[in-house]
Amino acid sequence: MPLLLNLQKALQSHLLTDGGDGSVADWLLKPVKGVLDDRLAVYANAYRWRLVDALHKEYPPLHTYLGAEAFTELSDAYIDEYPSRFYSISEFTKQLPDFLAVYQPDQAYLSELAALIRALSLSLESADAPLLNQTALVEVSVQNWPSLCFKIHPSVQYLTFQWNTFSLWKTLVQKAALSEICKEVSYCIVWRKELQAYANELTQLEFMTFQAFQAGRCFADVCEVVYGSGLSSEVEAATFVANYLARCLDDHLFSEVYIA
Repeated sequence: MPLLLNLQKALQSHLLTDGGDGSVADWLLKPVKGVLDDRLAVYANAYRWRLVDALHKEYPPLHTYLGAEAFTELSDAYIDEYPSRFYSISEFTKQLPDFLAVYQPDQAYLSELAALIRALSLSLESADAPLLNQTALVEVSVQNWPSLCFKIHPSVQYLTFQWNTFSLWKTLVQKAALSEICKEVSYCIVWRKELQAYANELTQLEFMTFQAFQAGRCFADVCEVVYGSGLSSEVEAATFVANYLARCLDDHLFSEVYIA
C-alpha cells in the first residue's frame, strides 16, 4: 500500500507542478513505442485543459468578450497563481475577479464583469429561505407601516461598478452589439428566483433605498433617506419607497418582515 501511495503522490506532483521532480518516471515502464515524457504530458495537459474549461464554463460572457486565445492566456496565468486545491470547481474559480484586478489593472471593467458573473453563480449556491411577496403585507395595519423592517434573502447581492459593466454583461448575454466601454458609476443587484439567477441595474436612488433596507432600517427611516437625497416632498419619497418595495417583493428579494 505505501508503494501505491508513493506512486499516486508522484503522479499528482507531476500533474500539479509542471512535471514535479520527475520521480514519477522511475515508477513507470518505458513504452515499446513513443516517449514516456510525451505520454505523461497527455495526462498533464488534459488536467490543465480541464481547469481552463472549468473557468470557461464558470465565466462564459468573459470568454466571449476576450476570445478563446486571450481567455486561455488569462486562464493559464490564473492557474499558475491559484492552482486547484479543491474538490469544488466553484472554489477553484472564485478568485478570478480579484486576480483580474491585478492581472489587467488597465481594464478594470474586466474584473467587474467577472465579479458580476461570480455573483450570479453565488446566488444559485446560496442558502434557501422563505420568500415574501406582497400578500405578506396585506394584514399589516396602517399604523405599523412606518416600523416595518425586512430581512434580505440570502441569494441577494448588490454591486457598485466604476464602469458601464452591467450594460457590457447584458449585451454579451443577449449576443447583441457590444456597448462602448465607458467609465461611469453604476449599480447592480443579483438574486435567485425559482432556481434562476437574475441581475438588474439599479438607479442611484434605488441603490440607496435597498442599502437602507439591508441595513435594517424601517420603512419610515428609509423614506427619510430617500427624502434627504433631494426628492421634492415626503409624500413623493414615501410613494417611491412603497413602489420600489412592491417590486422587491415581486422579485422575492426579502425573506422576512417584522416590526421594529
